Amino acid sequence: MPVLRGVDEKGNFYRYGKRGEKYYYVTGNTASRTEAKQKADKQGEAIHASKNGVGEKPFDPLDNVEKIKEEKPKRKSPIKKTKVVKKKAVKK
Repeated sequence: MPVLRGVDEKGNFYRYGKRGEKYYYVTGNTASRTEAKQKADKQGEAIHASKNGVGEKPFDPLDNVEKIKEEKPKRKSPIKKTKVVKKKAVKK
C-alpha cells in the first residue's frame, strides 16, 4: 500500500494505506509536510517488517516461564527438626 494524502475536518494529513494513523501537517509548510510523510512511510515499513517476521519478536508470556521457575526460592521442609536432649542420671 502506498502513503496516501488526505483532508478531513482537522486538516491535511498523510497516512499509510486506508487505515493507518493520520499524521497531520500545516498547509503550506514544506518541512511539516515532509515530516508527516516520513512518519507515514516509517509506519508502512514497520507494518511490512511485522508481516515478514523481521524486527522485534511479539510478546509471548510463556517465554519467561523457565526463568521464573529458576528464580523461585526453594521452600523449606514442613517437618521441623527438633533437638533431642538426654537427661543425666541423678544419684540419690
